[in-house]
This record gives sequence, structure tokens and C-alpha cells, in this order.
Amino acid sequence: MCTGIKSLYFLTAVLAIMVLYTQSACAYLGPGIGLSVFGAIGAVIIAILIAIAGILIWPIKAFIRKIKNKKAIQQPSIENETLNTSSANDNDEKIE
Repeated sequence: MCTGIKSLYFLTAVLAIMVLYTQSACAYLGPGIGLSVFGAIGAVIIAILIAIAGILIWPIKAFIRKIKNKKAIQQPSIENETLNTSSANDNDEKIE
């Protein structure tokens, strides 16, 4: 066997022994840690929900924009019609 593989097996065995034969740590974990964990988990969940909502709302907004653009193209404005008719009348008067 290669020495690299032997050292990998050795490190794996040492890590397994360290994980399996640990004693409890007599340490105090205050309420701040719990609040921090809940806050971090809540932020991740909210970020995921906002991303999903954005993905779901995007096609709806695009569809609404498409409908609005079609209505704007179909309905010409009154100002354009009055300008076109007045310029046509002016041309007729110049010709005569």
C-alpha cells in the first residue's frame, strides 16, 4: 500500500476514536446561543421563502406587463389624433 493511503486510514481511525470516546463538556450555554440559532434559522427560512415567492411572482408580473403593453398599443392617445388631423388640414389649405 501507498504511504498516503496508510496515513489516511490512520487519521480516520484517530478521528473515529476521538469522536466515539468523548466526555461531556461541562460548559454553560446561555440563552443567547439559543436565540442566535433561532434567529439564524429564521433568517435562512425567510430568505428561501422570499426567493420562492420571487420566482413564482415573476411570470405573473411579466404577463401583466404584456397585457398592459398590448392595451397601450391598441389605444392611441387623443393628442396624437388631434395633431394628425390638424396637420392634414394645414396641408390641404396650403395646396389650395
